[in-house]
Amino acid sequence: MNDSPWQSNGFTRLSRAARSGLRGIRYRAHDSAIRQVSAATLVLLLIALVLPVSRIEKLILVQSTLLVPFAEYINSAIESAVDRTSLDHHPLAARAKELASVAVGVAVLICAVAWGGIVIPLAVSRLGPG
Repeated sequence: MNDSPWQSNGFTRLSRAARSGLRGIRYRAHDSAIRQVSAATLVLLLIALVLPVSRIEKLILVQSTLLVPFAEYINSAIESAVDRTSLDHHPLAARAKELASVAVGVAVLICAVAWGGIVIPLAVSRLGPG
Protein backbone atom coordinates (compact mmCIF):
# COMPACT_ATOMS: atom_id res chain seq x y z
CA MET A 1 0.00 0.00 0.00
CA ASN A 2 1.28 3.45 -0.89
CA ASP A 3 1.38 5.92 2.02
CA SER A 4 1.89 8.95 -0.19
CA PRO A 5 -0.58 11.75 0.61
CA TRP A 6 -0.75 12.45 -3.13
CA GLN A 7 -1.99 9.02 -4.11
CA SER A 8 -5.20 7.53 -2.82
CA ASN A 9 -8.14 5.57 -4.12
CA GLY A 10 -11.90 5.80 -4.16
CA PHE A 11 -13.79 8.25 -2.01
CA THR A 12 -10.68 9.73 -0.38
CA ARG A 13 -9.26 10.68 -3.74
CA LEU A 14 -12.57 12.16 -4.88
CA SER A 15 -12.94 14.06 -1.61
CA ARG A 16 -9.44 15.55 -1.87
CA ALA A 17 -10.03 16.52 -5.49
CA ALA A 18 -13.32 18.22 -4.57
CA ARG A 19 -11.71 20.16 -1.70
CA SER A 20 -8.84 21.21 -3.96
CA GLY A 21 -11.33 22.34 -6.63
CA LEU A 22 -13.27 24.39 -4.09
CA ARG A 23 -10.06 26.09 -2.93
CA GLY A 24 -9.33 26.91 -6.57
CA ILE A 25 -12.78 28.43 -7.03
CA ARG A 26 -12.33 30.50 -3.85
CA TYR A 27 -8.98 31.69 -5.21
CA ARG A 28 -10.82 33.50 -8.00
CA ALA A 29 -11.70 36.24 -5.50
CA HIS A 30 -8.00 37.18 -5.43
CA ASP A 31 -7.31 37.07 -9.17
CA SER A 32 -8.77 39.97 -11.16
CA ALA A 33 -8.55 38.16 -14.51
CA ILE A 34 -10.52 35.20 -13.17
CA ARG A 35 -13.08 37.53 -11.54
CA GLN A 36 -13.61 39.36 -14.84
CA VAL A 37 -13.87 36.15 -16.86
CA SER A 38 -16.26 34.66 -14.28
CA ALA A 39 -18.55 37.70 -14.45
CA ALA A 40 -18.56 37.72 -18.27
CA THR A 41 -19.14 33.96 -18.32
CA LEU A 42 -22.13 34.23 -16.01
CA VAL A 43 -23.69 36.96 -18.17
CA LEU A 44 -23.09 35.04 -21.41
CA LEU A 45 -24.44 31.79 -19.96
CA LEU A 46 -27.63 33.51 -18.85
CA ILE A 47 -28.04 35.08 -22.29
CA ALA A 48 -27.34 31.74 -24.01
CA LEU A 49 -30.06 30.05 -21.98
CA VAL A 50 -32.75 32.56 -22.97
CA LEU A 51 -31.85 33.03 -26.63
CA PRO A 52 -34.43 31.61 -29.04
CA VAL A 53 -32.04 29.14 -30.67
CA SER A 54 -31.95 25.36 -30.99
CA ARG A 55 -30.63 23.10 -28.25
CA ILE A 56 -27.48 22.35 -30.20
CA GLU A 57 -26.83 26.07 -30.67
CA LYS A 58 -27.35 26.65 -26.94
CA LEU A 59 -24.92 23.81 -26.27
CA ILE A 60 -22.34 25.36 -28.60
CA LEU A 61 -22.74 28.75 -26.90
CA VAL A 62 -22.46 27.25 -23.41
CA GLN A 63 -19.46 25.07 -24.23
CA SER A 64 -17.56 27.78 -26.06
CA THR A 65 -18.27 30.20 -23.20
CA LEU A 66 -17.07 27.74 -20.55
CA LEU A 67 -13.87 27.19 -22.52
CA VAL A 68 -12.71 30.72 -21.64
CA PRO A 69 -12.68 30.37 -17.81
CA PHE A 70 -11.22 26.88 -18.26
CA ALA A 71 -8.29 28.36 -20.17
CA GLU A 72 -7.99 31.25 -17.72
CA TYR A 73 -7.77 28.87 -14.74
CA ILE A 74 -5.03 26.91 -16.50
CA ASN A 75 -3.26 30.17 -17.38
CA SER A 76 -3.39 31.27 -13.74
CA ALA A 77 -2.12 27.87 -12.60
CA ILE A 78 0.84 28.03 -14.96
CA GLU A 79 1.64 31.60 -13.91
CA SER A 80 1.45 30.63 -10.22
CA ALA A 81 3.69 27.60 -10.72
CA VAL A 82 6.24 29.62 -12.70
CA ASP A 83 6.22 32.45 -10.13
CA ARG A 84 6.58 29.92 -7.31
CA THR A 85 9.61 28.41 -8.99
CA SER A 86 11.40 31.73 -9.41
CA LEU A 87 10.62 35.40 -9.83
CA ASP A 88 13.84 35.83 -11.80
CA HIS A 89 13.42 36.33 -15.54
CA HIS A 90 14.05 33.15 -17.49
CA PRO A 91 13.26 32.60 -21.19
CA LEU A 92 11.46 29.31 -20.54
CA ALA A 93 9.35 30.85 -17.77
CA ALA A 94 8.45 33.72 -20.09
CA ARG A 95 7.58 31.27 -22.86
CA ALA A 96 5.35 29.22 -20.54
CA LYS A 97 3.44 32.33 -19.47
CA GLU A 98 3.14 33.61 -23.04
CA LEU A 99 1.86 30.27 -24.35
CA ALA A 100 -0.67 30.06 -21.51
CA SER A 101 -1.88 33.54 -22.47
CA VAL A 102 -2.16 32.45 -26.09
CA ALA A 103 -4.37 29.56 -24.96
CA VAL A 104 -6.71 32.07 -23.30
CA GLY A 105 -6.74 34.13 -26.49
CA VAL A 106 -7.60 31.08 -28.59
CA ALA A 107 -10.43 30.22 -26.18
CA VAL A 108 -11.77 33.78 -26.48
CA LEU A 109 -11.54 33.54 -30.28
CA ILE A 110 -13.44 30.23 -30.30
CA CYS A 111 -16.10 31.76 -28.07
CA ALA A 112 -16.39 34.89 -30.24
CA VAL A 113 -16.69 32.84 -33.43
CA ALA A 114 -19.41 30.65 -31.89
CA TRP A 115 -21.36 33.62 -30.56
CA GLY A 116 -20.93 35.56 -33.80
CA GLY A 117 -21.95 32.60 -35.92
CA ILE A 118 -25.13 32.03 -33.93
CA VAL A 119 -26.18 35.47 -32.67
CA ILE A 120 -25.43 37.59 -35.76
CA PRO A 121 -27.70 35.55 -38.06
CA LEU A 122 -30.35 35.54 -35.32
CA ALA A 123 -30.16 39.33 -35.02
CA VAL A 124 -30.25 39.81 -38.79
CA SER A 125 -33.32 37.57 -39.10
CA ARG A 126 -35.07 39.41 -36.25
CA LEU A 127 -34.30 42.86 -37.60
CA GLY A 128 -35.15 41.89 -41.14
CA PRO A 129 -34.17 43.72 -44.29
CA GLY A 130 -34.77 47.44 -43.71
